[in-house]
Amino acid sequence: MNRVLVYIGLVILTLGVSSLPGKKLLSLTESAWPFQIIVEKDQVYVADNRPMIHYYSLKGSKPAKQLVRAGEGPGEAIFPSDIALFPDYIFAYQTNWKVMYFSRKGDFLKEFRVGRFRRICPVGNNFMAIKTVAGQKTGSTGYEYSIYSYENKEMKYKKLVYYYELPPQAKKGNKPDYKVIHDDVFHIIYDNKVFIADSKRGLFVDIFDSNGKDFGRVHIYDFEPVKVSEESKKKFFEYIDSSSGDDEITSMYNYVFPEYYPAFYRFAVDKNKLYFLTYLKKDNKREVIIADWKGKFLKRTWVPWVENAVFFNFSIWNNKFYYVIENEEADEWELHVEDIK
Repeated sequence: MNRVLVYIGLVILTLGVSSLPGKKLLSLTESAWPFQIIVEKDQVYVADNRPMIHYYSLKGSKPAKQLVRAGEGPGEAIFPSDIALFPDYIFAYQTNWKVMYFSRKGDFLKEFRVGRFRRICPVGNNFMAIKTVAGQKTGSTGYEYSIYSYENKEMKYKKLVYYYELPPQAKKGNKPDYKVIHDDVFHIIYDNKVFIADSKRGLFVDIFDSNGKDFGRVHIYDFEPVKVSEESKKKFFEYIDSSSGDDEITSMYNYVFPEYYPAFYRFAVDKNKLYFLTYLKKDNKREVIIADWKGKFLKRTWVPWVENAVFFNFSIWNNKFYYVIENEEADEWELHVEDIK
């Protein structure tokens, strides 16, 4: 089985020691800003923005091992890299440049250039890649999710599986609009399949095989839209006013809120389950809707969340929710875990 959570989003939780939720597993002392984590069995892989990739063992107190270093040589990167785990190797991608392969023990194997893609990841004997293109509407941007093969040292296009378009950026006066809450699309490569969840469509997932064959659209159920409250808007403005400390920066945009929240906030896949993190919150928890791959609703539950978190970085493995917290008092990043009950 291969395992990768690609572009599932980031959350960095910043808390004092007394309020740190969940069970602490590790201090990520080597990380300056951990923007992606993947947990598998007793291993934790952390991509950092310096850019480096480390991996840790959850057994005992072994020191972290470095996978990708900063640089321009073989097995090195200039910009932060996505990571993916497969049975026989570890995959890393440096945006708009190259892909790198490492053994499961962390030894560098090979690399090659792939051109300008937003994201790219192996799926079966091919690759699923995201390319940024001009949108169909004037001023808009589109993302093409396509299957490619790698032949004769070149990426060769095979099939478009999904297209997503961002609306043109609106303006009011001289200031551009900034959508505080907006729809998004997430893709995950898992078990030689591509899972694409687009919040604009609701609780749906499109599933494709490694050649782009469409397995159909899975529908969980029709969700009931939740209105964005005035209290939520107030908390947002209080947060940016207190965090930026710069009125000029906070006044650069027209902050725009939709009438209703999108269908879900983040999406993940683990084993034979689909996980949708929604916008519903209570007691520092966020709702999770869980279904099987055929769309059968299994249950709704709650996972840790902190109000006003700017980024969120998590991984789901074996029905456990792993997430990163910045412990400001100790001046370090920590990995915590809670069972998904």
